[in-house]
Amino acid sequence: MVTLKGIDISHHQNGINIAKLDVDFVISKATEGVGYTDDCCDKFSQAAKKAGKKLGVYHYARPDLGNSATAEADYFIKETKGYHKESVLVLDWEEGDLGNVAWAKAWLDRVYEKTGVKPMIYMSESPANSYDWSSVAKADYGIWVAKYGSNNGQAGNKPSAKNWSFIAMWQYTSKGSLSGYNGNLDLNISEFVTVNFETVRTVVNAIGGVDITVTAAEASQISGLSGAGTY
Repeated sequence: MVTLKGIDISHHQNGINIAKLDVDFVISKATEGVGYTDDCCDKFSQAAKKAGKKLGVYHYARPDLGNSATAEADYFIKETKGYHKESVLVLDWEEGDLGNVAWAKAWLDRVYEKTGVKPMIYMSESPANSYDWSSVAKADYGIWVAKYGSNNGQAGNKPSAKNWSFIAMWQYTSKGSLSGYNGNLDLNISEFVTVNFETVRTVVNAIGGVDITVTAAEASQISGLSGAGTY
């Protein structure tokens, strides 16, 4: 089992010393809606790269403002163009009608079409199981699920997402503590069963950011997947 530890951060964590943190990956807020870019995103991403950590950038969706999925996707693509091939790309799904699966899939499709990188979607466990996300799961967009339990900084019971055969990432607390930072942090883990980390690090772009082809033998050792193909 390969377990990767990570954080997701935004300008609220400005001043954090990423190099001192015992994490494997850093996912930074990049954009929101069609007009907001987090001014800490590039700084955080460059610090993570320098420290040898894996990267991610996320877009905070605002369908509640009447924005189209295409407009928001295009804004995110433009603002993150330097990171597409080295980061996980994420749609943060928290606002408005959380059952608007068509909007979310349109965003994911647009980002994949324009970047060649399969993004994934972040949401809490409740909407992941309350609505039919089969079209998103069948399109091989991975899921990152938030489930805090008692939210005491420790991982509790693992989350579920009924339309996915496995969960790419789990945000298990918003009150995490790491040596090197004095405030609360969102903490995440990602687990894979593997004999070759360089093979699975990019499964459904959950960790790496580029598509790869795996053999049937390799795929059989990746939790939740079966058969050969490109993921």
